[in-house]
Amino acid sequence: MNTEIIIRGYGINGMIFLYLRCIVFILINYRNKFRLKIVSFFEDFIISILNFPGLIYF
Repeated sequence: MNTEIIIRGYGINGMIFLYLRCIVFILINYRNKFRLKIVSFFEDFIISILNFPGLIYF
């Protein structure tokens, strides 16, 4: 899977990316349920920071 490639390529950073991807996924689900502007802000903030290696795919 993609996760194995990320862990091998980035080591500890790969694990951090996996946790952050799970957090972003949860935030997106909460935004869809509750329409929270704060969650939307954090979601866009996290994606903008972490999307530069192109590791975030849903």
